[in-house]
Amino acid sequence: MKHEEGNIIAISGRPFIPGMLLRQDQTIDRNGIVADITKEESYFNKGGIRWIRRELSTGYIHHDLSPEGWDELVKDFPD
Repeated sequence: MKHEEGNIIAISGRPFIPGMLLRQDQTIDRNGIVADITKEESYFNKGGIRWIRRELSTGYIHHDLSPEGWDELVKDFPD
């Protein structure tokens, strides 16, 4: 399927090709397959950094650093 600007819209369960457009509820699993995010929750690790846990339609689970977590990690490093 093509977007009005000519980009290809990603379809869950199919391989991701650079340039494809992902919906907000999609991501790419560790095998390069487009996956729907079926469940998402946030948690804090022992160091107090916020992470996001996402369950994917392909059966994988991603643990990603949240935007707030990145801010917390880099605040101690000067530019």
